[in-house]
Amino acid sequence: MFHHRKRQRCARGYEANDHCLALCQVAPGREVKIREMERLHPPFRRHLHAYGLLPGRCIRVITQQPVTIIQVEQMELAFEKSVAEGILVEPVNE
Repeated sequence: MFHHRKRQRCARGYEANDHCLALCQVAPGREVKIREMERLHPPFRRHLHAYGLLPGRCIRVITQQPVTIIQVEQMELAFEKSVAEGILVEPVNE
């Protein structure tokens, strides 16, 4: 018997499996892995790549209010909600 996996909508219309989250949905203190950033404009995405934000990179969410602040290695970066919505992540097994 075949079972169809229910797909859920992720940030801004992304369809992904149950482990997909927008960065703005991650609780502070959690570690996640960047999955994709395709919703961001290419020049801005390249700017983030220069800071080491690439698919597969693990990051930690420091806070969500008033902006999303993440830690990438020894550096902290802050994002407006519109940017955090465009970065899809998946939980890291802790």
